[in-house]
Amino acid sequence: TVDTSSLAPATPNRVAAGHATPGQATSDDATPGQAIPSYATPDHATVAYVFDSLADSQTLGDIVQRAGYSYVNVSDSLQVLSQLVALRPKLIFLSLMLPVANGYELCAQIRRISGFQDTPIIIVAEDHKIAERVRAKMAGASAFLSKPIRAKSVLRMLIKYLSPISTV
Repeated sequence: TVDTSSLAPATPNRVAAGHATPGQATSDDATPGQAIPSYATPDHATVAYVFDSLADSQTLGDIVQRAGYSYVNVSDSLQVLSQLVALRPKLIFLSLMLPVANGYELCAQIRRISGFQDTPIIIVAEDHKIAERVRAKMAGASAFLSKPIRAKSVLRMLIKYLSPISTV
């Protein structure tokens, strides 16, 4: 299922998709009350998270939306491919441990879809051993994000993979 709660009107804990402004950091790598910087974001840049943990999804969603991007949860691992094709996100965070699917295999399947060959896919996992990172790269992942999810790490990924390239 796709969680469309991020498309609801803004609340103190949830910012409407595509209309985020700099907000308060919520992860433990930012000081409470510290604003998360807003970056120039492409129109309608959507970030999707295929997740195994509702808490991680909420944390990631808050960080992504406060940075100015739209955010969508994809929690039905059996319908991931069709949902991603319909959503066409510009960046995909993919949990390694899913209830019914293997994150590595799912990453390789996403890469086989022509519309996602160049879409950045970030594997999210608790295990950050070199072997896991190599296996993620072999499956087609662009990068690896270790849990717990921290604002600083997520913002680095957003800047690296979604910031417009300046041609000055």
